[in-house]
Amino acid sequence: MNRLLIDLDALRHNCRVVSKWVAQHGESFTVVTKALCGHADLIRALNDFGMNSMGDSRIENLRRHPKDFALRRGLVSAPAARFRAA
Repeated sequence: MNRLLIDLDALRHNCRVVSKWVAQHGESFTVVTKALCGHADLIRALNDFGMNSMGDSRIENLRRHPKDFALRRGLVSAPAARFRAA
């Protein structure tokens, strides 16, 4: 079985650095979770790190999200899907 190990401290740092840089330019961005395949713990971590716009290439991955944190669907178009945290 394949495994993917993610350094959450490094991910948190990268989220902060990218968010700050993008905000300084008056823009926003969407984190694309393609390799995560809707993995709930990682999506929750990204949300906790302040990432409030996430996209995935498969709507099924977004439908698997846990109900314990509020997400509302934003723009949805085939083949990409996107949501924003409430």
